[in-house]
Amino acid sequence: EEDEEEEEDEEEEENEGEFERRLAAAVEEARDILTEATTRAQNETRRELLETFNRTFYNTRGGKEDEEGETTTTTTEQQKLATNIARTQSFLEIKCNMRDFEAARVAKNLALAKSVYEDVEDLMVQVDRLEKALPGVNIGKLLQNDASIVSRVNINKAVKNMMTLYELGFKRDRVPSMLEECPRLLLDETTDVSTRDRIRLVTERIQSIFPDETDEGCLYAIGEEPNLLWALADLDIFNREARVDIAELPMTVQEMICFATGRENE
Repeated sequence: EEDEEEEEDEEEEENEGEFERRLAAAVEEARDILTEATTRAQNETRRELLETFNRTFYNTRGGKEDEEGETTTTTTEQQKLATNIARTQSFLEIKCNMRDFEAARVAKNLALAKSVYEDVEDLMVQVDRLEKALPGVNIGKLLQNDASIVSRVNINKAVKNMMTLYELGFKRDRVPSMLEECPRLLLDETTDVSTRDRIRLVTERIQSIFPDETDEGCLYAIGEEPNLLWALADLDIFNREARVDIAELPMTVQEMICFATGRENE
């Protein structure tokens, strides 16, 4: 009987050992399958991402041309481009609370412009500088309206320009929005007409169209539509001696003036 019990114990131990070996083998096989599946998924995702960016930038990045004149880019360039854009998009979504398509557009525009700030580390530093220098300004909205601003802006000059708007009498809670809507207000004026001169000129032109409009009303209108400082100031039609009728202006400018002066229904 003892011999039979020993044999049973040995058989049970062998069965347990066999089960453990099978279990270990099954776990190892599952791990291999999971690793292979993960690798395939990553490769597929990477391939799709590269194809997407390759289609988007195929003819815009100045790649080499083959004998038939087709633009080509290397896999390394594609990977670097895709990685930079993806990282920039993620940063903008998190830092600036942009929606995915907004962040994707800004990241794409930075890449197309070959801006130094298409590199996300440099962009992070510049965004931080702008946030500290321009209190109250939503840098995300600034970038959506003109992504190139990060490369063109001089921080010291931008601060001076912002202070100038306050000094000229624009409402304190309106100035940040003006800069977001019209980022050009932040740029250096050395090769352009100064902001003060543009405001004077646009005031004159609004009053030539609406003679009853006061200086304060014109200042308010510019605050509501700061892009009038270029859209209206740069029109050659005002250089003639005859009075300009609003109907003679481009439709977009008409709409801007009517909205800014509260004359939409006139």
